[in-house]
Amino acid sequence: MKIFRSKPFLFILGIVIAACVIMGGVYAFGGPNLLSGVLGAVVTPLEKGVSAVTDWASNIFGYFYRYSSLQEENARLKEELAGLRNQQREYLEALSENADLREMLGLKQKHREFDLEYCSIVSATEGSYRSGFTIDKGSVNGIETGDCVIVSEGMIGFISEVGPNYSEVLTVLDVSTHVGAVLSRTRETAVSEGSLELLPDGRFKLSYLPNNADVEAGDPVETSGYGGLYPQGLLLGTVVDFLPESHGISSYAVVEPVVPLEELKSVFVVKSFEVVR
Repeated sequence: MKIFRSKPFLFILGIVIAACVIMGGVYAFGGPNLLSGVLGAVVTPLEKGVSAVTDWASNIFGYFYRYSSLQEENARLKEELAGLRNQQREYLEALSENADLREMLGLKQKHREFDLEYCSIVSATEGSYRSGFTIDKGSVNGIETGDCVIVSEGMIGFISEVGPNYSEVLTVLDVSTHVGAVLSRTRETAVSEGSLELLPDGRFKLSYLPNNADVEAGDPVETSGYGGLYPQGLLLGTVVDFLPESHGISSYAVVEPVVPLEELKSVFVVKSFEVVR
């Protein structure tokens, strides 16, 4: 063992051997009295040495005991921290769900003619000309292709594909999206559509506007409801700019969506609504 090769142990062992030799010689030549005196002289430093070794050993064992205790305490604190983090996550999820439910209640009160389905976003659609995502509800929940997808602020897309327990959504930024629209302030009609050029900036076009149309930055754009495909009066976004088309026949408005689409975590699907004629 390492303790038998340690310097303190070898030192004490040397002292003991030397003491035994000295005591044997003293007793042989000087008798018991001389031996008693020599023993006192030898034993006293020996006691101090033993005491020092005992203290050293006590400190070593105390260190290992404290180290073991610290390890146990560290493991316990890690377990408690993990529990607190889990509680925090559950608390934040409850807050988010509560906010979503309040939003749904507000939407139902605002649009009593809507049959709404609350859905969570599962994943985003990748692609240089695509803008969409997958939600966690499908045909078993009554969702159908073409259904309008909204948030409390307005329309953000439509259902393009439906599975039993999932659906694909294309947003207003997607190049294949076309929605009948109207400028809220002037009632000028147009078509909202995705643009390959504007997609990287998170914006879309309001096309087929007359070159002399009364369009200003900040003008709200909403769904027209023509054709009965989507509900009327849902906000699509806000005008950022008004520019002429390259062919010069008409102009278009650059529109910012109602919310940053990349930040969405949940949406509402309008499964049915009353058509306004």
